[in-house]
Amino acid sequence: MDTKAVSYRVFKFQEIADRIENRITEGSLLPGERLPSERKLVAELQVSRSSVREAFRILVQKDLVEIRRGARGGAFVKPPSCKQTSGPAEDLLQFDRLSLDQIAEFRDQIESGVVVLAVARLNSDDLRMLNYRLETVRSYLAKGSGWVDEFIEADKAVHLCIAKIAGNPLFSQALKATLGLKRYFFRFLDLAPCLMEKDFQDLSAIVRAMENHQPEAAARITRAHISRFNELTA
Repeated sequence: MDTKAVSYRVFKFQEIADRIENRITEGSLLPGERLPSERKLVAELQVSRSSVREAFRILVQKDLVEIRRGARGGAFVKPPSCKQTSGPAEDLLQFDRLSLDQIAEFRDQIESGVVVLAVARLNSDDLRMLNYRLETVRSYLAKGSGWVDEFIEADKAVHLCIAKIAGNPLFSQALKATLGLKRYFFRFLDLAPCLMEKDFQDLSAIVRAMENHQPEAAARITRAHISRFNELTA
């Protein structure tokens, strides 16, 4: 067997896995988002299908990606879990040592500041991505209450997209960990059908304020949006 060929293959699937992991870490691939198909990655990266599959296997082992079967299946980014974390700050979030009030206070303070930075750093590509995320929320709203889980993940993706636009990966990582706390959204799951429309209206207003370069308005709407959610989940 050609040892150079074997080494090249090992390097390629590890490189693919690393590239996808970096995109997840930096926030350009968000929880619940579907990864490109094997066929698309093979064509885009000029690698073999076996290399792509091996890369997916590594990401599944790291608990970063899950493989879903069926017509709507594929490889999807998983919400943060304790396997993905290290360090006291992440442990604090992952093991639910914070009260709901502390989580609510964190979101209120961090996201209202993050959106101001995002407005200042917003470019046309960011805006297109933000509107794409918003349109995904709209699509699940139109499908109705049977799509609450998908609606919530799409909602989170808008918030994480704003954090990514702000340009500091620490914002993305801290917010991603916070939004990964399932108990924070537990109460919302019961109330969601009657609140989905209002939630979407809030997100739309935030995006429009960002598009119009109105940081104060974007921060005000963000705080009102989070405050209402926090009151419901208390």
